[in-house]
Amino acid sequence: MLTPDIAIVHSAYILSGSPRMGIARCKPDTTALNVRTGSGRYGEDGVNCPDCLSIGKDRSFVRRRVVWFSCGAASAIAAKCAVETYGDACEVVYCDTMSDEHEDNVRFFDEVEQWIGRTITVIRSDKYKTVNEVFESVGYMSGPKGARCTTEMKKVPREAFQQFGDVHIFGYTSDEQSRADDFEDRNPTIHVEWILIDRGIMKDTCLAILQEQRIDLPAMYDLGFDHNNCKGCVKSSSPGYWNRTRRLFPDVFERRAKQSRIIGTRLVKLRGKRIFLDELPPDADAPDDNIDCGPVCQIPRSACQECGEEGDPGPCAICGAMIAP
Repeated sequence: MLTPDIAIVHSAYILSGSPRMGIARCKPDTTALNVRTGSGRYGEDGVNCPDCLSIGKDRSFVRRRVVWFSCGAASAIAAKCAVETYGDACEVVYCDTMSDEHEDNVRFFDEVEQWIGRTITVIRSDKYKTVNEVFESVGYMSGPKGARCTTEMKKVPREAFQQFGDVHIFGYTSDEQSRADDFEDRNPTIHVEWILIDRGIMKDTCLAILQEQRIDLPAMYDLGFDHNNCKGCVKSSSPGYWNRTRRLFPDVFERRAKQSRIIGTRLVKLRGKRIFLDELPPDADAPDDNIDCGPVCQIPRSACQECGEEGDPGPCAICGAMIAP
């Protein structure tokens, strides 16, 4: 696991491609430590090694730490920790989806900005203003590889904003270690620092810290949601989540139901089977999904119906049975 006193990019790197994409080539005869495998020697034959996250004493390529604030409680605490630890070498950034989030997020954003003592940089899509524009323009909502709204409104702006050498800080808590491991498996070229996990800060602790600071939690938590994503988040497949959305935000539910029918996306999973929202019984219930909507989309992996192993859709690595999306 990366820690703040470790340089992320070795000074022996010579850029051979787009710095924004992190493509690099090691100098010949340079020994580099790959943080994913623990060892490795790169560059002898001049091959590209974009996944080699070299560690060295020269910190010249570590330009800044970027904290991705999502108007969630954990990302607020991560921002506070990072600002206090790194000062001006840290930038707090928010990908603008405010028009699709609960109206109370404007208040929470302002209070967190005051509390951390730092202006939060806001970046946004040049192409889309709302998630509805994304769904209705591209004809895709979500699937095994993520949600198109996150790609267009968060990932694309994030890639345009980030620089080679950035260390990304996300609000994953110490009770989400498996999610952090999964994130690193899926995003091997993103240099990350798990500032809350390294400090043993759990989700409940984040909520308590905000309450101690007299910062009211975002309204979505008080309404019974486990996360503060956009209303009608298409990454969720929980019947409980969608029925709560139907009760509290009926217009959002109705639009998602119509969009999903037109596009052909079965957003909700009931008793192991994907169904359309307009097929969901009003009394169906289940816990909210453990999902994230930061600048790198992460949908929970499906589970094998035979052995329970989590994994991506396809053959199960344990028993060989097919894992359904």
